[in-house]
Amino acid sequence: MKAVYNKHENVYTQQCTPKEGSTANMTISDIARMAGVSSAAVSRYLNGGPLSEQKRAIIREVVEKTGYRPDTAAQTLRTGKVNQIGVIAPSIGSQSVGQITAGIASELDARNYLLLLGNTELDAQRELGYLTAMQRNHVAGIILLGSYYTPQLAQALKNCSVPVVVTGQRFPEVACVYNDDHTAARELTQRMLEHGRRRIVYIGGSERDDATGIQRREGVQDALRDAGLDGDQLPRICCNASVSYTHLTLPTKRIEENSVGTASFKKKRRKNKKKNRKIKECRMMNRQRNIIRCICDIIPTNKNK
Repeated sequence: MKAVYNKHENVYTQQCTPKEGSTANMTISDIARMAGVSSAAVSRYLNGGPLSEQKRAIIREVVEKTGYRPDTAAQTLRTGKVNQIGVIAPSIGSQSVGQITAGIASELDARNYLLLLGNTELDAQRELGYLTAMQRNHVAGIILLGSYYTPQLAQALKNCSVPVVVTGQRFPEVACVYNDDHTAARELTQRMLEHGRRRIVYIGGSERDDATGIQRREGVQDALRDAGLDGDQLPRICCNASVSYTHLTLPTKRIEENSVGTASFKKKRRKNKKKNRKIKECRMMNRQRNIIRCICDIIPTNKNK
């Protein structure tokens, strides 16, 4: 198998000794002929270029039917980039991060791009390391699920050699896709006040995180001030977003599995898993109780709303 560059079609293709019924030796011209479009249209489809949805659907159907794939290694040598987008996430254990990542993967797949995922666990140095590593791997671009903004991160984003988009945060001098956390929190608080809920406690993330830590809190405080209440005295609790109880396990003695004790081993393993699950649930309930106790301690004891 070897990569052959067609200068007229501006694409590398893989060619190998054909087998009976094989489509491995197909070229971009064959795909174009089967789809009833030009070779240029197929090239744009393969390289993520502009193309009408109708043509894109037709070409996708032919490509999936034939199993045709261009030689990505050869394309990298020619363009210096691969059809990959780097995604840097603060914590893949988060439900919201998982949903965002799944949405990104779906859109990239529709455009023949692969997703290269980096999980920082809110480690600033790991985040900077992923930015560097992904550029060295010649990704076409990077999506950063923003968390904490630091001078080091600002400089790293400025020096990036590939396009970068930040989501979830509003960072200066970089393309961002973000929610209006301040307005959302204010409107939510206004709705609570309209229903007579005036003894409000705010539970939020670390204030190192501008969106979830500061913007949301200030939105709640502004709504309280608009209602004639003292927003500065808002009782609040900050939770660490990186805490996860999905990794807690119960230490157990090692049980050797053998031909004699297999059934016993499996039975004990099921029993230990059940214990682990109960411990996780208990620890989560304890955490919730502690938060409730904190709320009760800081809310005035009078019964007036």
